[in-house]
Amino acid sequence: MTAYLYYLGGVILFIAAASAVDVSSLDDLQAAKARGDRLITLRNIEVPAGKSLDLSDFEPGTKIEIAGKITFGLAEWGGPLVLMKGQALTIEGKGGSIDAQGSRWWDNQGAKGKKKPLTVSMQLEDSKVIGLLVKNPPLVAIAVNKARNLEITKATIDVKEGNGKGALDTKGVTIRSSTNTKVLDSTIDNQSDCLLVDRDVNQVVFERNTCNGGNGVIIIGGGGEIVRDIQIKHSKIIGSNTGVSIKPAKNGKGLQGIILDSIELKDIKTAGIWVSQQAAGSSIRDVTVNRVEGNVLPTGTNMIVNVPLDPNNQNWNWFSKIWGGKKSICKGIPKWCNIKCL
Repeated sequence: MTAYLYYLGGVILFIAAASAVDVSSLDDLQAAKARGDRLITLRNIEVPAGKSLDLSDFEPGTKIEIAGKITFGLAEWGGPLVLMKGQALTIEGKGGSIDAQGSRWWDNQGAKGKKKPLTVSMQLEDSKVIGLLVKNPPLVAIAVNKARNLEITKATIDVKEGNGKGALDTKGVTIRSSTNTKVLDSTIDNQSDCLLVDRDVNQVVFERNTCNGGNGVIIIGGGGEIVRDIQIKHSKIIGSNTGVSIKPAKNGKGLQGIILDSIELKDIKTAGIWVSQQAAGSSIRDVTVNRVEGNVLPTGTNMIVNVPLDPNNQNWNWFSKIWGGKKSICKGIPKWCNIKCL
């Protein structure tokens, strides 16, 4: 414990500030929880096979710093390797990493092959995760689930080592059953979806991020609620199969309030923007596409919009400047929408 003395207006103030507690094992972590420590520094930790680094059950206001290399024993299980759960937590990378060493699981089959663990599960409320480095996840890197008011900034998801080495379905960030999630100023280099907006989600901001490789940004929207207010802004998508895909699930309630703004596409392989709808009823409403610009490779398609003639698909406002690739496919575009099929 560090103590500070302040002299203010003739009164001496005694203020105690917590010093960081070093954690180098799961036993150290459990002891820190039992003591109610509020500032915790994770050093090099080897997590046993089949167990999680459990960052839950901390008091609100706790700060956890990742200063060492976190590694894990090998087991075929669902994970998560790291569980982050709680309220009003700050989790910050301080030169450390979560290194899942995914090559031990990669088998070119992704989710269909041997059982592979989720790397980081985030079930956080009113919390911030800053500067997190996740290396070589076996499958999904970060899964946000049942979160509220979560901000992820300056994250790095690095799966470059998996290129050509069996890595598949290494999704960057997936979001499900959550409200008000922000992913900012982050870099994702992987072989699957950079960002996947899944079921029962509202209020997502994905801004100032870079996606390298993989499948780009995918907005699915399933579950029992309309997926609402999804903003993809000021980001770069480079060398991905698609730039942005909007594909509401057949069993979902649809999408409403999708904003794609100031997105740079480079060397996209399949389609710059791909909008599809499996069945009328899972409608797509209130879509704004503004300044989505860049190139598609010659083997790809400039843009694909393939939706049924659904009167509930309304209020699409569209400006994009995508060049290259084969002629766009445009079917079912709502009336008065200003999409230019090139």
